[in-house]
Amino acid sequence: MHLDVARHSWASAAKTKGIPVSVISEGMGHDSEATTQIYLASLDTSVVDRANSLILKSLR
Repeated sequence: MHLDVARHSWASAAKTKGIPVSVISEGMGHDSEATTQIYLASLDTSVVDRANSLILKSLR
C-alpha cells in the first residue's frame, strides 16, 4: 500500500472516530497542530472511504 494512502486512511479514520487533533498530529509526525488542521481539511473522505472499502473487501 502506498504510504500516502495509508496516512490519509489513518488520519481520516482517526478524525471520524473523534480522536483529538493533538493525537492525530503526533501520529502523523506533524510539527504543529495547525499543519494537521490543514491536512485534515484537505482530506476528501469519500475517496478514502471508497479505497478503504475496496481494501477491506479484498481481505475477506
